[in-house]
Amino acid sequence: MQCYKNSGWLYYVGDAIFGDVLLVNAGGLQSVFEVYASSVVQVSESSALSDGSFEINIPGNGFDCVIVNATERNKCNKHDVAIYRSVTKSSGVVAIMKDIDSDIANLTKKQFPWLFIKGVFSHLVRKLSNMALKGGGVTNYYLRSVGGRVNQVLYKNGYKPVKNTFLLKERIRKVFLSRYIYPIFSSNVLTIVSNSGTVHKTVVENVINAAEKETGVRFNQIIRCLIIPFKVLLSVSAENGQKYIFLLLRGSDKNIRANKELDMINYINASYPELSDYLSESLMHGFYKNLEYIVYKELPGVNIDANFDRYHVAELSAFNKLIFIGETSKKYIRLDETDYNNFFGTWLEKLKLSKNENKAFGRYIDDLSNLIQEKVCYSESLMVLFHGDYKIENILFDEKDYSVVGIIDWDLSEKMQFPALDLLYFILYSRRIKNHSSFIEECESVFLGKGFTVHERKMIDRYCDSFSITRSSFNIACILFLWHHFSFRECGDFEEEWLIRVLQSIKFEIDGEEHGSL
Repeated sequence: MQCYKNSGWLYYVGDAIFGDVLLVNAGGLQSVFEVYASSVVQVSESSALSDGSFEINIPGNGFDCVIVNATERNKCNKHDVAIYRSVTKSSGVVAIMKDIDSDIANLTKKQFPWLFIKGVFSHLVRKLSNMALKGGGVTNYYLRSVGGRVNQVLYKNGYKPVKNTFLLKERIRKVFLSRYIYPIFSSNVLTIVSNSGTVHKTVVENVINAAEKETGVRFNQIIRCLIIPFKVLLSVSAENGQKYIFLLLRGSDKNIRANKELDMINYINASYPELSDYLSESLMHGFYKNLEYIVYKELPGVNIDANFDRYHVAELSAFNKLIFIGETSKKYIRLDETDYNNFFGTWLEKLKLSKNENKAFGRYIDDLSNLIQEKVCYSESLMVLFHGDYKIENILFDEKDYSVVGIIDWDLSEKMQFPALDLLYFILYSRRIKNHSSFIEECESVFLGKGFTVHERKMIDRYCDSFSITRSSFNIACILFLWHHFSFRECGDFEEEWLIRVLQSIKFEIDGEEHGSL
């Protein structure tokens, strides 16, 4: 069953998630439904699931929604479904999440041919079941895990993922994501059984209808859907020929980054008109029940998922645009201790909190911070607009000449920050794509191994020349970059001793004295 972060698939269960909910062997979703549902009741496998002869003990009835975790070793047969339907309202639904045996992740297993046959058979059974219940009744949604636990894409009637982390060629992707092939190779199927027998309506569809009434825009169909931690992204076409991005936010306690993105886009549009062409324009910001959502006009262009034959040309184009952003937004300010804390206090607290039990790690970070504060305070410092996640996947390109036409994902951005941090994001994440590796592996290679490549060093030299950044200042930027990344992107997903070794490898000077190894 998907975790708390990646529970956006629940929007496909429908408005029933806002009512009285029964969770069957799905206790991990308790905190999610505390945000949405009127009431939540949990039952475990031992007290809830039957083998055909075991009576199910469900406390109460009249539920709007029953969520059943039937993944892994958990079961859910027709007898169970009948009982779950009996305790729901006449307008209620039963939602069952199951694994798919023919999951493409099992391709290397010896038993995959059998699993594939079994998967095809199961898919045909589901199709026949749907045909037998005309006018609604049963709806299946297929999900595919991408990159492990982080991303989930969802497919139904032609939906396609916003991005493909494996960078498949476009022609292969079209085959794999066809409505005939995708369901067989998916990771999971979410089956919705409606008591009313009417056509199932999802929260996603209801949000789009609400936005249509609010804006007057006539939306046609969902083109893509991506479920990521704490939010769902939709690409939706409209009769006016424009495409729109719907950002559905998961719970009122998790909206800070998305609202920050909206505020930053408005700020950049107002402060730097030269950058407006590369930013999404907000259409509306509203609520459906207690679900917050934002609608943007979709930017033109394609991202790195498309069939790029000349990656290095796209990379150079994105690098040049990064310099343009810096030149457009640069300003000089003199920092004091209060300013320093405003810039980095949150980063450091999050970094230390992720390893709160390791007091020695916290002391090391504090000592290093004191040294950097001594270096950067009370002298005039160059600042630039900070994207916070400037990687090539967040850049949109013209298909013909690879020029940059859009920049997305501003939810980690800041109005000003020391230069070169975005450059480091750009280089490290490009390495990750080229080498099919992890971010940590690339940090190991750059800071504890062979260092930057000749090509990367040329980009660094050109960037530093453009903004008069010294070698020592660039190395400080490396430290700030690592603080930021491990505070916001891989919070806690590192070994303290490893990160200390990486930070110690980066040298910088204070009054002619070299520092780094504390």
